[in-house]
Amino acid sequence: MISYDNGVFSLNGEGFSYVFRVSGHGQLEHLHFGRPVYPTDAQAFACKTGTGWGCSVAYAEDNTCLDVLPFEWSGSGRGDYRETPAELELGGKASPTDFTYQSHEIFDGIAPMASGLPQARDARQTLVISLAHPGGLVLKLYYTLFDDAITRRTVLENKTKETIILHKLMSFCVDIPGIFEVTTFDGSWIAEMRPHKVAVGPGRVVHDSTIGFSSNRHQPGFLLSRPDTNEE
Repeated sequence: MISYDNGVFSLNGEGFSYVFRVSGHGQLEHLHFGRPVYPTDAQAFACKTGTGWGCSVAYAEDNTCLDVLPFEWSGSGRGDYRETPAELELGGKASPTDFTYQSHEIFDGIAPMASGLPQARDARQTLVISLAHPGGLVLKLYYTLFDDAITRRTVLENKTKETIILHKLMSFCVDIPGIFEVTTFDGSWIAEMRPHKVAVGPGRVVHDSTIGFSSNRHQPGFLLSRPDTNEE
């Protein structure tokens, strides 16, 4: 079930909860992804801001710093130093990607993609959140809830008369605190799906295929887990 109450979104499947909220400045602040919790627990999961964050850039006079908060979508140009999932030029100039909450919609089933690409069926509900850009763009985040999974995708709409040059647009981003390792599956002919584990630390871990598609050499799926995770 997907619920919304007083700025808090809660997506609850069989055995898990995914919770985030609209911050005081309109960003979507990630709160929890894990065991089932109540939406009323949102404040307990929130990052506690205080008197500033040293060398970070203040987003507003209340000392909010975007670089230290976990987000559902990361924007550039306003003090958030994470690698942004969107890079674009608007009207021939590089534009900040500070998208803020505008509206949302919750409905049963899936939201068909305009491209007509195949999608998973038998979804419970879909949440669509519209984020506004000062330049007139609209970013839509799609969350589709299944019994035991969540799928996400992103759509960027140009509501202006300006030309957009889109350098990058990712399906989603999510901040998950903790110590993890990523398991990927690679191989070759008659040696497919060989697991490889890499510790996730500062810096970048890239998981991609140089041939442009998945094959026996590379499986695009991956697992993120704590180092002590076992089959139970």
